[in-house]
Amino acid sequence: MSMKEILSDGNSGVNDDGDVVPLDHAIWEPQGEFVPDHYQGDPGDTPPAPDRGLPIRTPETGASVRLVDRAIAIEAIMGYFNQANKRVGLSKSRGYNDFDTRYGRGANEVAANMSKKEGRLHDEFMRSVNMLLARDGMIDAGFSPQEMDADGRQFVRELYAEYGPGRADADKRAKLVRKVNKTVRIVVDGKKR
Repeated sequence: MSMKEILSDGNSGVNDDGDVVPLDHAIWEPQGEFVPDHYQGDPGDTPPAPDRGLPIRTPETGASVRLVDRAIAIEAIMGYFNQANKRVGLSKSRGYNDFDTRYGRGANEVAANMSKKEGRLHDEFMRSVNMLLARDGMIDAGFSPQEMDADGRQFVRELYAEYGPGRADADKRAKLVRKVNKTVRIVVDGKKR
């Protein structure tokens, strides 16, 4: 049985009869040495044949996120959670801490500015979520905006569950920011610091 077309999931294809059938193995399974279409090896070299006659998939430029952009987005997301945590903490404790005494007549303005800052950071939070999901690139690759919006909502729920506003999660947020920044430094410098 031969395949006329391999489907985008990489695990199924369309046979000569037009039926969708599973492949014998997943495309991501090791297939021997990868040889790009533009192989320019040493003179006289021939590219090795694909293992078991399976097609060699050439990577295409697609939706991706650079490590530096990922680090910036993670910092923005965690910054939003930190600011939301401050605002929630203030609203819960304002009646019994010295906030009003410390800021006097300006206390309401300070509290309002904390809320405004949280709103600005929420906008950055949403831009960062879309960037981490490579939303525009995925839509260009054929995913529908509705699919990407659903993925975005699920991702936001997972972020809130794992790192969401709350003092208990502040250390996890700081650890994640350190980790992604360390990854960028390793990639850029080529060594650990």
